[in-house]
Amino acid sequence: MKLFGSRRQPFGVCALAAVLALTFASFITLPGYAQQPSAELIERLQRQAGGGLPKADPGEQLDRQREPDIREPSFSGGEPTLEELEVRRARSRQQLDALLPVSILEEEYRERLASETLRQFGYDLFQSAPGELTPITGEVGDSYVLGVGDELLVTFSGATSSSNTARVARDGRLIVASLPPLQAAGRTLGNVRRQIAGATRRNLLGTDVYVSLGGVRSITVLVGGEVARPGQYQVTSMADIASVIARAGGIRKSGTLRNVKLYRRGAARTVDLYGLLGIGTPSSAGVQDGDRIIVPVIGDTVAISGGVARPGIYEIRGNTTLGDVLAYAGGAVPPRGYRVSVSRIEDDGQENFVSLDGPNSRLRAGDGVLILGGSTGGKQNRVSLAGFVSNPGPRPLGAAGTVADLIGSSQELRLGTYLPMAVLRRRSLTSGLQEFEAVDLLSALDGTSPVPLRAEDRLIIFSRDDISFLNSTSVREILAGGQHAECPVLEDLRDLVSDTQSPRFNALLRNNFYSETSEVVATGQLLAGNDGALENMPEQDIESPCPEVFLENVELLTFVLEQSVSIGGSVRRPGAYPVANNESAATVIAAANGVLAAVRDGTIEVVRGDQFDRFALPAGGDVSGLANIIVGPGDELRVTAPLRNSEDGTVLLTGEFVSPGLYAIRPGERLSQLIARAGGYTQNAYPYGAVLTRQSVRDAQQAAQARTARQLRETVLALAARDEVDAEAVGAVSQIIDSMSKTDMPGRMVVEADPLALRARPDLDPLLEGGDALHVPNQPTAVYVFGSVLSPGALQFQAGKSVDEYVSEAGGTAGNTDKSRIFVVYPNGTAQPTRRSFWRRSDVVLPPGSTVIVPKDLTPLLGLEIAQTITGIFGGIAQAIATTLIVADRN
Repeated sequence: MKLFGSRRQPFGVCALAAVLALTFASFITLPGYAQQPSAELIERLQRQAGGGLPKADPGEQLDRQREPDIREPSFSGGEPTLEELEVRRARSRQQLDALLPVSILEEEYRERLASETLRQFGYDLFQSAPGELTPITGEVGDSYVLGVGDELLVTFSGATSSSNTARVARDGRLIVASLPPLQAAGRTLGNVRRQIAGATRRNLLGTDVYVSLGGVRSITVLVGGEVARPGQYQVTSMADIASVIARAGGIRKSGTLRNVKLYRRGAARTVDLYGLLGIGTPSSAGVQDGDRIIVPVIGDTVAISGGVARPGIYEIRGNTTLGDVLAYAGGAVPPRGYRVSVSRIEDDGQENFVSLDGPNSRLRAGDGVLILGGSTGGKQNRVSLAGFVSNPGPRPLGAAGTVADLIGSSQELRLGTYLPMAVLRRRSLTSGLQEFEAVDLLSALDGTSPVPLRAEDRLIIFSRDDISFLNSTSVREILAGGQHAECPVLEDLRDLVSDTQSPRFNALLRNNFYSETSEVVATGQLLAGNDGALENMPEQDIESPCPEVFLENVELLTFVLEQSVSIGGSVRRPGAYPVANNESAATVIAAANGVLAAVRDGTIEVVRGDQFDRFALPAGGDVSGLANIIVGPGDELRVTAPLRNSEDGTVLLTGEFVSPGLYAIRPGERLSQLIARAGGYTQNAYPYGAVLTRQSVRDAQQAAQARTARQLRETVLALAARDEVDAEAVGAVSQIIDSMSKTDMPGRMVVEADPLALRARPDLDPLLEGGDALHVPNQPTAVYVFGSVLSPGALQFQAGKSVDEYVSEAGGTAGNTDKSRIFVVYPNGTAQPTRRSFWRRSDVVLPPGSTVIVPKDLTPLLGLEIAQTITGIFGGIAQAIATTLIVADRN
C-alpha cells in the first residue's frame, strides 16, 4: 500500500537500517587524534560548499585563448611538401586580399551608387593561382611546338624492342637511337611524331614506334607594370599569360585586365583577360622564352549595381552600350519593367542623373548604372497569407479579392486556429505607412462581414499557442514593469512600456498581480472575492519562447495586446484574448475554454472604463445565450460564481479505518468530519500514532534541511583549516551532512486524531487540504532505540519502563555518547529531550511506538556550536524514521 499519497512508497526495514547506519554509525568511527587536513580534503569540501580552489587566473586563461596559434600547420605530419606549401601560400594570399584596403575607384563608385559591397570585377582571378612550378599533367596535343630542352619518350616494339628518351639539342636537332638525326625545334609534336614513324619504317624493318612527350622545357618571361611582384619568372613552355601573371602575384586594382601587352621579338600583342572570366571569347595567349608581359594602368570603367546578377565595376573598351554592361553583370534580375538610373560626371565635373532610351544607349567612362525595379514595391497585384496556415505565401489579388476568397471556409483552417481575430497588415490609404487592421475571422468567412483585400495586403492567422504567449509570465512581467526580456519582441515591448508609461495595458494586469521576485501570479490561484470562487492558474502561464509570428512582425504583439479583452473569474483559461472590435461575451468566454464545470449559478461582470454592468449567468453555466452582451478591446469580463460543494482535491485514508480509501473533500472540511465519513476507527486503532502528511509541509522541511546542510558545509570548511581539528573527522562529518541533505522528509504534521479529544477541543481540529494523507496504525508493541548504542533496534514495550532501561536493554551507550542530548520522538511526531545529567537519571516514561535517539558527542572534535546543530538535524531525521516505523508496524 502507498504511504504518503499516491506516488510515495514506504520505507522498508532494510532501507531504514541503511539510513541509520549511514547517519549514526559514522560517529563511532571518528578517530580521537588530530592531524593537519590535506589540501585535497579542503578542496573537496570547498567544492561541496559551492566554491573550490582556484586553478588559474580566469583572466590568464582568457588571454591564452585569445592568443593566435602560431604553430606551422602540417598536413602530412613531417616536412611540408611543395603542394602543402602552395596551399598555405594560397590561404595567405586570400587572407591578405581580405585585409587590403578598398581602392580609390571602388570608394568613388560606392559613394555615388550607395553600395557598400561594390568591387572591381575580375581581380580575384589570380588569388588561388600557383606560385611555383608545378608538374604538367594531362594530354599534350599534336599542336604543341617543340623547342630546345623538350624531351620525347620513344618506344620501339617488334623486331627491335627498346625504350629511349631523346632531348631536343641546342642546335634544334633530335637524335633517337640509331635513327638519323632530324630537325625538331620549332616544329609541332605531331609533325615530329610522323617523321620518326617514317624513319622507323625505312631503317628498322618489322618495328612499330610510339612517341610521347616526356618532359617540357623551362622558359624565362619578364613581367612588369601594374602587378604585385614585377620581375623575371621561369615557367614551363606550357604556361600561358594568365599563369605567368599569377606567378607575379596578380594584377593590382590599378592595372588593366583588358589591355595587357605581350611583347615577342619586337612585336606587340594586346590580350583581353575578360575572356577568361566569361566575358567574350578566351584568347589563346601562350608564352615563349624571352617574352615580356606589361600590364598598363586601368582604362575606362563603368559601375553597375542594383537589380543585376553580378554587380561590379567593369573596364570598358571603345563604344560600350548599356546592353553590353548588362551582359557583363549577368543581366537584370527583373526580366522586364525595370528602370535604369545613370550617375554621370559631366564635363564641368558635376554629377548628373540621366535616363537612357534603351539597351543600345551608349555609356560614358565613369558612368554609374543603377537598375531599379518597376516600382518602389508598393503596387503589385498580389496578397499574401501568413501565420498558422499550411500553405503560406502570395496569391494573385484577382483570385483573392476578399478574406473568404483567400482562405476558403472555416472548415479549411487548421485545427487549433484562433478564430475571434486575425490581423491584416496593409498600407494606409492616407499616410502610406504600414498599419494593422483587426479582422473577425468567423464573420469574414461566413459572409456576415466580408473583408475586401487591397494590393500587398498580408493576412496573419494566429494559433491558440500564439495567443497563449500573450498570457505567459514573460509578457505579463514586462507589462507590469519588469525588465527581463527573453527575445527582441519583448525587448521592444519593454521599451514601449518604460518610455510611454501608457495605461493602455492596465486592463490586462487587473486579473494578475506582480510580486517583487519578478514572478507574475494569476489570481486564479486564490479564492476570489466574496463568493469564494476558485480560479485556476491558466495552463498557458508557462515560460515559452517568442512565437515566430511575432518575431516576423515586431509591432504586431503590441497591436494584439491592445485589441485584447481581459477575462477572469471562474473560467478555465483566464487571461487576455484579442478580438476584432466588438465581440459577444459568448465568443470570448468560449475562447477561454468556457466556465468551470463546477459553476452552477453566478453573474458576468463587464467593465468598460468607468462603466460597470452585471448580467446573470445562465443556469448550469451555459454561455450560448450571451450573444447580446458585447465586449471590446480593453474591456474586462469576469465570471463570478460559487463552486459546487466539493474541492478539486482528495485525501487518502489508510490504516485502521472502518472504510479506508480516497475521499474527495468538501470546502472547509475538518479532520474529525472526514474520520466520521470513513466510519470511524477499528478496535485496534492507535490514534496517538496517527500520521498526517502534507505536500506543503514536506516542501518546507526539505528547504529547511537543504539550507541547514549548506550552512553546516560552510562551517565544516572553516573548521578544516584549523590545525587542531581532525581531518578525517571533518571528512566523515561532511559525508554525514551530504547523507542528511538527501534524506526525504515525510512532511508530517503533528495533529490530534482522537475523535473524543477533537470533540472536546474543536480548536485542535485541522482543516484538510487536497493531497493530504492520513495513516492511523494499530496498537504498536515495540519501542525503538537508535544511535550510539551497542545494539540498536526494536525492543519489547513494557508499561512503566523508563528511557534508561530501554537504552540499557539496547546494550548501553557506545563510545563518547552525549547523554545530555538524548531525546525521544513520540508516536504523534513530537520530540522531547530526556533532561538527564551526571547525577540524575532520566525518568521519562515512554508510550508504545516511541523512538529513543542517542547521539554521539561531537563537541571535542568540532566544537559545541556545530555539534548542537548536527544534533538538531538528527531530530528532523529521527521524526522521519519514527514516522516510517509507525507505518511499517501497522501489520
